[in-house]
Amino acid sequence: MRFLENFYKEAEKIFEESNKMNLVLLENGNIDSPTQLKNSFLAPIIIYIRIENLKVLRKLIKSNDKCTVHEIKAQLAYAGNLLRIGENVFDLVLKENELSKVVKEIVSFLETYWRATHPNWGDIDKNMSNPSKSKISFSEPY
Repeated sequence: MRFLENFYKEAEKIFEESNKMNLVLLENGNIDSPTQLKNSFLAPIIIYIRIENLKVLRKLIKSNDKCTVHEIKAQLAYAGNLLRIGENVFDLVLKENELSKVVKEIVSFLETYWRATHPNWGDIDKNMSNPSKSKISFSEPY
């Protein structure tokens, strides 16, 4: 029962942030494949930052101070599994090892997506009296 309570509380937070037009990044160790989320009620945009260079990937994983040796090995195994999933499962696949390039590509993709799904946003934006600053929210794994 506690799991369901936490799940609904997290889902509510996600909806609140998205209604404020904030970007929400989810990280969850319980999801084995993006296909598990693709058709969920969250309707997420799934971006895969594919890091094929194992040295770079290992360094990124180790930079998370919370990671134990077991977690590092598990994340490397998950990365290997993701390499076997077809790219058509993802909305965007990035194969850059340089963070600044990845960020630029994500911003470009999201801006294009936004313009395509909100063609009258310019009119709405002009009428907003109190624009909120963008925030990024992180959801901890269960």
